Amino acid sequence: MLWLAIGPFYAMESQVLVIRIKIPNSGAVDWTVHSVPQLLFRDVLDVIGQVLPEATTTAFEYEDEDGDRITVRSDEEMKAMLSYYYSTVMEQQVNGQLIEPLQIFPRGNVEQILINSNYFSKRFHQQLCFPKV
Repeated sequence: MLWLAIGPFYAMESQVLVIRIKIPNSGAVDWTVHSVPQLLFRDVLDVIGQVLPEATTTAFEYEDEDGDRITVRSDEEMKAMLSYYYSTVMEQQVNGQLIEPLQIFPRGNVEQILINSNYFSKRFHQQLCFPKV
């Protein structure tokens, strides 16, 4: 029973995290995070800013098990997102399934920028290497 209580947090320290930043109508960018326990909400917004330099991103969303979008606006909400994600990862591992990256959806004026500038046109998927967090 104790393992269930501490499992997701142990997983956060021992695994590399891949965050897939979904670009509306354009594909996605994968970001590999090597130091998950030090990851802050501001770090995620900074990377989104590098992916979409002309957009103003104030938050991001992820999907829960019901497909509902949950908005993340703080470190506390991000910790809840990571805890949820790692519990799904543990479930996937137990069931022998492929581990999917954590998918996030930037919020702000992202869609307006993409419509106006066609920023990511003809790009489907891109892997970025950012400084280790």
